[in-house]
Amino acid sequence: MASHWILLAISVVVFVASFRWSNVAPAAGRAISTISEAAGAMRAADLDELAKEKLIRAAALRLCGLSVTLFFRGMLVLVVTALPMILVDRLGIIPLTDSLAFMTSWKAIGAATAAVCIAYAVTRRP
Repeated sequence: MASHWILLAISVVVFVASFRWSNVAPAAGRAISTISEAAGAMRAADLDELAKEKLIRAAALRLCGLSVTLFFRGMLVLVVTALPMILVDRLGIIPLTDSLAFMTSWKAIGAATAAVCIAYAVTRRP
């Protein structure tokens, strides 16, 4: 059972590192700012309808691209996070089904959530 906790700790470290490395948060920030810009363009009194439409279409295209980027970045984070579990399964240390059963238990979810929150608080960029 101690090996499950060690695997959880390794997976959390890998998750935090891959999340930061993949730049998911900055990409999400760009999506939010694109939405804000489009909303501002819709409310702009100094623009005619054609100019508003052009700005909103450009924002929609950027959002489509950002959505695809966020999807693939998120999937990359999940795949990289699963690698420690796959590795210990291949080495015969912990079967993958046991790892997944432990990782989806409430105590493991709670511990991982607390660890990620602490890691975020400690390593966040100003």
